[in-house]
Amino acid sequence: MTSKKQRAAANSTTTATTTGAPRDKWVAKIDDPAQKALARVIPNICAIFGVNPERLVVRVPARAPAGMVVNSHTKVCLGAVAFLGRELGIKWDAMHGRTDNGVTQIRELVEAHRMSLTQFSRQFAALIGQRTPDDGGGDVDAPIGEVGSIFTTIFIVGIMLIFTMYGCPKPQQARDILGAEGYTDIKIGGGNGFQCGDEGSATGFSAKSLTGHHVRGVVCCGLIAKACTIRLTRVDQRPQQ
Repeated sequence: MTSKKQRAAANSTTTATTTGAPRDKWVAKIDDPAQKALARVIPNICAIFGVNPERLVVRVPARAPAGMVVNSHTKVCLGAVAFLGRELGIKWDAMHGRTDNGVTQIRELVEAHRMSLTQFSRQFAALIGQRTPDDGGGDVDAPIGEVGSIFTTIFIVGIMLIFTMYGCPKPQQARDILGAEGYTDIKIGGGNGFQCGDEGSATGFSAKSLTGHHVRGVVCCGLIAKACTIRLTRVDQRPQQ
C-alpha cells in the first residue's frame, strides 16, 4: 500500500520528467545531505554506464540481445548507485519509495524495489572486488578478473572526480568521529571535495574543541577505504567559556 506522501513524490517525478523542470531545483530542496550528494551524482554515474537517469529503475521487455544489453547496463548502474548510497550511510528505506517505509527524496529512486537495490548493490560490490557496508565492507579476497578491474577503474576514478567537485558528506560518520575526539556543540554543514584532496568525502562542521576554542573544519574520509582525518580550517583565538 502506498502512502499519500509517496504518491505525491511519484507524481512529482512524472511531472518533472514530462515538463522538463530543471533537475537542480528539486535536488536543491533535498534536506538530507547524503541523499542530496547522491542525487547530484546520479547523472554522472549513469553517464559512466551509458544509462538514462530517468530510466534507472525501468526494465524493458528483453528477448532480443539489444534489450538484454540495456537491462544489464541498467542493473549494473543501479547497483553502483545503491552501493554508493550505502557507502554514504543512506539507509535502505531512504533509497526507495514503493512501500509505507520508503522515504527517499531522490526522484529517480522513488519506484525502486528494496530487494533489487540490495541484490544489485551486492552484485556490483562483488564486481569491483568489494563488500557492501551491510556485509562488513572492505576488499573481497578473490580475483575480480579483467572485466571487474575495468569497472573498478572506471567507477572509482569517475566517482573521485565527481566528488572533487561536489564533496560527499557523511554527516553521521562525521559526528561520530568528532565526538570520539572530544569535540562538542557539533554542527554539520558545508565542506567540499577540494578541501580533502583526493579523498572521497568531505563533511564540513563547526564545533567546540577540548581546549574550548570554537573551530571550523572538514572531516575527510576515503570513499571505500574507511580511514578518516579531521582538518581544521579556522580556530577562534579566544577559548569559549
